[in-house]
Order: sequence, then C-alpha cells, then structure tokens
Amino acid sequence: MGKPLPSGSSSKVGLLTFLNARRNILRRILFRLGIFTAGLFCFFFNDHLASGALPLWLNKIPFWGHNGFVCPLCGGIRSFVWCCGLDFYMALHANILGIIVYFWLLLTLPVYIYLFFHNSTGLQEFMCRLEKQKSTILIILMAVCFMVHLLLHHYFHFEWLPLTQLNSSFPVN
Repeated sequence: MGKPLPSGSSSKVGLLTFLNARRNILRRILFRLGIFTAGLFCFFFNDHLASGALPLWLNKIPFWGHNGFVCPLCGGIRSFVWCCGLDFYMALHANILGIIVYFWLLLTLPVYIYLFFHNSTGLQEFMCRLEKQKSTILIILMAVCFMVHLLLHHYFHFEWLPLTQLNSSFPVN
C-alpha cells in the first residue's frame, strides 16, 4: 500500500488543473481577439493591403512560376482583412478560405468565452478534439477552396483577384 495523500493535496492538484485549463482557454480567447484586432487595423489603416495591389518587390511568385497555378492561399490574408471590415463581397473575390477562417474564429470565440466561465467537460473535450484535427481540416478546406475558385474563375467568369492580378503581371504565352 502506498502512502496516504496528505489532507488537502488532492484539492490543490484539482485547483492547479482547473487554473491551467482556464489559462489555456483564456489564451485561445486572447488569440482570437488579437487576430480580429489586427485584421481591423489592416482594414482601416493599411490601404496597400486592402486595395489588393501587388507589392512592388514582388517580381516573381515561385508557386506560379513552377507550375502555372496560383497558390491556394493566395489572397487569404486580404480576404480575412476584408471580412474584418465586413466587406464580404471583396473577401469572396480574394479567397474563400479567408472567409471560412474568419467565421471559424468568430464562431468559436463565444464557445471559449462560455468555457472560461462554465465547466462543461463534454464541450471542452469536443473542442480539444477539434483543435487537434485543425491542421487536417485546414488542408482539406484549402484544397476544396482552391478547386472551387479555379472552377468559378475558369467556367463562370468569376473574377478571382489574385489570378486576375497575376494574369496581368505575368502574361501566359
């Protein structure tokens, strides 16, 4: 038989576990708020990014040069910034993935705020499982969004801003 635990030590371990869980949830809340703040800052104070113009230093895009396709993430940051400014029309023309990331962060923010103030183990376990799978989910979403954008652009004459800008910068022979 092992030594009995001193009185009060199990409650101390439980308190530390509780505080660590709260700190992790608070970190996720602050991350989301920081991302939205940065997006709003870029939307209102950075005309270069919000205008969609290619920077002057960008004279060759490796992904474009190697295979003739646009990078699947091309326009994603601009799309997110336009979503933060509630300009979803321009965000749709930049990249669908930016809109998905925007709404993912926006919808999970109240969930984490709820988890910070309430102890819901089922919801907390579900969010942990979802967080562990986020890289796989992101890769699948990136591939699907890329294919949707290419199909819309080539077959329905949907103006995808990154592809339009690249076609004017790098004419295909």
